[in-house]
Amino acid sequence: MKVPNNIKKQQGISLIELMIAMTLGLFLIGGVIQIFLSTQQSYRLQSGLSRMQENGRFAMEFLARDIRKGDYWGCVQSIDIENKLNPSPDFDLFTSGIAGQDNDTTDANIVDGTDSITLRGIANDRIPVLAQPATTAANINVINNSGLLANDVVIISNCIAADLFQVTNVVGGGGFDNIIHNTGGNPQPGDANYPGNQSANLEAAPEPVGPAQPQANKYDSNAHIVKVSFISYQIRLDVNNQPSLFKSTDGGNFQSFIEGVENMQILYGEDTDADNTPNYYVPAGTVGLNMDQVVSIRISLLFASDNNISSQARAYTYSGTVTTPADRRIRRVFSSTIALRNRLP
Repeated sequence: MKVPNNIKKQQGISLIELMIAMTLGLFLIGGVIQIFLSTQQSYRLQSGLSRMQENGRFAMEFLARDIRKGDYWGCVQSIDIENKLNPSPDFDLFTSGIAGQDNDTTDANIVDGTDSITLRGIANDRIPVLAQPATTAANINVINNSGLLANDVVIISNCIAADLFQVTNVVGGGGFDNIIHNTGGNPQPGDANYPGNQSANLEAAPEPVGPAQPQANKYDSNAHIVKVSFISYQIRLDVNNQPSLFKSTDGGNFQSFIEGVENMQILYGEDTDADNTPNYYVPAGTVGLNMDQVVSIRISLLFASDNNISSQARAYTYSGTVTTPADRRIRRVFSSTIALRNRLP
């Protein structure tokens, strides 16, 4: 086929055509960039919300578990336990299964205006006593590989009476662990052997000798030993100077437990008429509140995202107060009411 001679070949494009093509290209690139930024922001938002949701569930699960175990002393009640430890602010109130501080402003380590809570009870299964000791101050033989260590604070009980003391040494051999509970020294808070024993005499329920002459009784093979557990939760600043939920176990140092927790508020449900139902919920320290009659706890945590993931400041409501923050973090509130199983039928 013969090509007509009057058709001119393309020699290039004009400046106007080039500018139009560039403009269209910029529009397309701008659209792609906008989609990318929008997708990235959506991902950051969803990731931050998911992390808060996960942390909230995690924190509530552990708090609920520890609260439900609070004030559990095995087969005896706390009023039946004799304290053989040296006087100390940490252990003098050990029989108070629950203790709390409302809106703390005095402890420099705690974020001002936040609540704290301490839960006490026993932490492990019963460790059987193998034989009756020679005297009330003698060493105690328990099963081999008991897991007890020097400086553990424990309770020995026969389900009638109980004694709280500190293990000063554990010597294995002969198919059993030999639990030693000596006195001596004046250990201070922070020492490994704090608080120490003020008496080595561990006395079970007295046996009557005559009409009014009780005699100290020694624990026998019907007794057992359990380890005492102290768990505390507080809001403190972490290494990044951000508020987080901190936890301490058995008087140890507080460790960052859950990040991003800005506030914790706790109300205690007191049962004043012994019907196993709280009559009201009030903060710790409220005049007339008897912590021994608390049967449930209402706890609320305020979480904040770890970054400014919102496009603008978002107001939030916590404890009935509406607050508009200066940052662009997103905040969520997690609340739960938890029954104290060991105070209910």
